[in-house]
Amino acid sequence: MSRTITKIEASASFWKDLEGVRKESWYGQLRQNIAEFVIEASQGNTSREKGFANPKLKGIMHIRLPQGMRMFHVYPKSDMMRLCLVVDHSSYGFNGKHMGREGKTADKIWRDFEVPAVRSPFWDDVRWKQPEDILRNPEVDEMSSAGLSGLMQEIDEESRTLVKLMRATGAKTINDIPEECYDKWAEDLIEALDRVAEAIENMARRRNSTLEINDFEPWMGI
Repeated sequence: MSRTITKIEASASFWKDLEGVRKESWYGQLRQNIAEFVIEASQGNTSREKGFANPKLKGIMHIRLPQGMRMFHVYPKSDMMRLCLVVDHSSYGFNGKHMGREGKTADKIWRDFEVPAVRSPFWDDVRWKQPEDILRNPEVDEMSSAGLSGLMQEIDEESRTLVKLMRATGAKTINDIPEECYDKWAEDLIEALDRVAEAIENMARRRNSTLEINDFEPWMGI
């Protein structure tokens, strides 16, 4: 079926599944693959997706992701996609293994479908070693208000102590930091603060749980 997607919803289970693999080295690539598919779907190309032969999974589609993972999704409306789960083969039968689990997986997807979509996982933190990590991390826009407040405090603390900068440059004291490194670091810290402030403002402006296609573009650089 040819369709062009303009809106995206995500189930709470989708974000929970992402949280489960968040520390994996291939996490960034997994999110990039999801973003690529969503953006392609917005252009009328859903060729990556496949359905299931098992009637218990009727109406549920999936795409392949790194490390043998799969993303399950459904279409509530002709122009809307709902991201449901990110799972491995243990959630459904494959090559004679894990047979009989399809019904449980399908029930979970449709139960979640009855619950309002969730726009964000509301992360409590993001990892960063340098201010640039904050500038290019799309997870900043997915943080909770408490998480964003905490991140601001971390940036403020770094501006006073320069612990991360000393670690990055190998300096033993603040006086040992090369001037050019300090100047660049200070500029990036200011930009990082602006980035967090923007995320807080955007959170205040959001009125619904629907994601737009352009929300996935930053995932391409995670």
